[in-house]
Amino acid sequence: MVNKKVFGRGVNAYALASAFGIAIQLVADQWLGSLGLLGLLGGLIAVGILIPGWIFALRFIFGARELQPQEIANNFWWWPALPAVAALLISASVSPGIMWSTEFGGYDALEYHLQAPKEWLAVGAIRPLEFLAYSGMPNFVEGGFLHLMSASSDARDGVVACQLLHASMLLVAAFVLADTAVLLARRLKINEHVARVGALCAMLATPWTIVVGSLAYSESGILLAFAAILNVVARESVSRLWGGLMLGVLVAVVVGSKASSIILVVPAVLAWWALGNDRDLMNWKSIAWSALALTIGLAPWLARNWYYTGAPFFPLASNLLGLGWWSAEQSMRWNQAHASDASVMQRAHALWTQLFIFGAGENPTRGEPWKWFWGPLPWIAACSVVVLTFRRATRSMSLALTLSVAIIVLGWMFATHLQSRFLIPLVIPFALMCGLASALVFEGAAAEPKNSATHQAAPLPLLLILAAWACLPAWNFVTDTPGSVYFIGQNPFFQGDDDWRDLRSSDASLRQDASKNLTAELVINHLHPEWRVLSVGWSTPLWIKSGASLAWSSVWDTNPIEACHGMTVNETIALLSKNYDAIILDVPMLERWRYSGWLSPKINMDQLMQLSKSVPHLASLNGGKILLGLRANDGTSFPFSLPLP
Repeated sequence: MVNKKVFGRGVNAYALASAFGIAIQLVADQWLGSLGLLGLLGGLIAVGILIPGWIFALRFIFGARELQPQEIANNFWWWPALPAVAALLISASVSPGIMWSTEFGGYDALEYHLQAPKEWLAVGAIRPLEFLAYSGMPNFVEGGFLHLMSASSDARDGVVACQLLHASMLLVAAFVLADTAVLLARRLKINEHVARVGALCAMLATPWTIVVGSLAYSESGILLAFAAILNVVARESVSRLWGGLMLGVLVAVVVGSKASSIILVVPAVLAWWALGNDRDLMNWKSIAWSALALTIGLAPWLARNWYYTGAPFFPLASNLLGLGWWSAEQSMRWNQAHASDASVMQRAHALWTQLFIFGAGENPTRGEPWKWFWGPLPWIAACSVVVLTFRRATRSMSLALTLSVAIIVLGWMFATHLQSRFLIPLVIPFALMCGLASALVFEGAAAEPKNSATHQAAPLPLLLILAAWACLPAWNFVTDTPGSVYFIGQNPFFQGDDDWRDLRSSDASLRQDASKNLTAELVINHLHPEWRVLSVGWSTPLWIKSGASLAWSSVWDTNPIEACHGMTVNETIALLSKNYDAIILDVPMLERWRYSGWLSPKINMDQLMQLSKSVPHLASLNGGKILLGLRANDGTSFPFSLPLP
């Protein structure tokens, strides 16, 4: 199952093999999902193509049973990272909508990363959607989420599995990076075990890594492919054919996981590739195989965008490469929101605040994320560069890593909107710096015979320090969102099922509490599933059941309410009443969009406020939302009189 000539031998070979297998599966999901095949036969295709992976896992498990006690102990070298691993897996088991404060309860996952696959499952294929701009992105990881949802009877039942998939990808990335540290340490003749455990812990002990890894985001795809690329380049025995194919697939996954990686990560990868000692991969045959694999990987994204919107890169660079179904005004709003007009000095200051002192002291931008989620990693990495530079044998390695960091930083400063989370790819070179510098500091054992226990062991004080560092994500998990463990696997709570049960309870206090805690999910899923509802401002309908008559849009897309622009209140009511029974206004979110400059000029807040005063106010919903009735005022009560048991 594992090609030993490509991936090596022993347990460590499974890290890169697993990473490449995940990459191949993500590419396959793009093709199958774009062709509408994943959901066919009641999900049998989605389940069937996982069988080879299950066989691989069973072979690994049965192989592990044959290990001797000493081999088992040696394979548990990663124990200092256990606190971080536990924090990752526990937080990934919490139903979406709670974790983390800097992510506003995983807003991006609720609106995009999980909602897009849910919508694709409903329409039958991966494709751009007129009401969700992000559905036009490459969406490699989201294609994996669609794969899991396709195997469920209800897309919502697969959302926690999607989070666990993303978390598992992060763990594989960490072990691939640790194996990369071993390969580089072996080349530099420094302590391999210290390099391995140091790199692993540096990556997993960084809270930002655990935060994004535990949510159904796409960063784990970047980290997985980035680490695997460095691993392939660090190997000396990979053939030109295999090396080229693997690098092409992995670069496709980097780009496909997050489009900003074209600017942030791909140039850094090319720099590492060019500076790598294995020049055998820098020949035309390897490059040709890489180009072929890259083309195969990205073809579904470009083809479906071109087919549905007429612009292959939509919504990226829409002002240059095609507007798709957008107007010029929408394109301008998108581009302005995803870039920065700051000066060079302001960008440099943003790097300082968003990386080195992020979460320390007073938040310079009120309302934006501000937690010590980078921890000490940037500072330790900076010191590590100094340590690596002092020694002649490691100076070129220090240069390659520093150049990769510089390229990512420059891309972030001049091509993004300067958010800390977009610096996450730095975790890979930072963690390698930490691991190699630690190995250099503790290289005293390197003079011993290579098969000696001393050479392979890491000092216990260092391991304890790393274990203490790995407790930082666990501490953040406990303090950031207290009580979140109570929502592990609690999908029914977010779907409104619990409140629906309480509303029908014979206990008057339960009914009263539920009636004061009305949510959009309770209204649409249970109270009035027959209603046709228009949402304005509320764009996180993940927990609404599939098939519900709900019209909504992201902030960048055209909302049906925009058709009423310039109309009187009576004209607005008359037009909306033709298609909808009720309207949900998320006033706080609309105000936030307006403050940020994201709100469409065709959505007039004054007009909406006048509308709210002219139609029945049915209920105030959680989060500041209001529910308005568009039917004639026939005295319909809300929620309605419930038959009690």
